[in-house]
Amino acid sequence: FGYAGYIYLIIAVVLGLAWLALSVRGFWISGAGNNNKWARQMFFLSLWAMVITFITITVGSLMS
Repeated sequence: FGYAGYIYLIIAVVLGLAWLALSVRGFWISGAGNNNKWARQMFFLSLWAMVITFITITVGSLMS
């Protein structure tokens, strides 16, 4: 629809792969303390991914 360009695509793919890698890595972590650390990392990665995604869409739409 013309809201985002190739920069958004690249950033979204990189963030998605980072999120996927962290989630897959979490399956091999054992121990309650490590699970809490992994859950916290997933939470903060999701927050940053949303912020970066929204900023990228906004900046990309202003540039086009």
